[in-house]
Amino acid sequence: MKLLEIIPARSTSKSIVGKMVDVGERILGKGVVFAKDTPNFIANRIGSFAIAIVIKTMVEDGYRIEEVDQITGPAMGRPKSATFRTADMVGLDVMAHVTKNLLENLPEKEKVYFQPASFLQQMVKNQWLGDKTKQGSIKG
Repeated sequence: MKLLEIIPARSTSKSIVGKMVDVGERILGKGVVFAKDTPNFIANRIGSFAIAIVIKTMVEDGYRIEEVDQITGPAMGRPKSATFRTADMVGLDVMAHVTKNLLENLPEKEKVYFQPASFLQQMVKNQWLGDKTKQGSIKG
């Protein structure tokens, strides 16, 4: 990924932050953004929210995984991995862990969006975790 999130603490010296930005940009070739110390920072929180909304809509409206990925990939300007192929690459267990972290740490009004779908909970229970187990939302 191009993104590097830097989350300085109040006690982090400006020179250390500056060195981290330099290493991130110059040596690692990253685009640096600064974030607050919040649950899952920026990219994971936005990505998790996007996936959660897609899955919630899929379940409520009766879409199939293939239909969701057809809609949430290049058709809307996103990578061809779309929603569920991305989930398989990340790992459904990792997705479940990120969601659990959000549920434990977000304000009550935001938790409604991150309730895990029962079919994903069952897949994790079955150890159908995506690419790492060669079974997942696309391969399962």
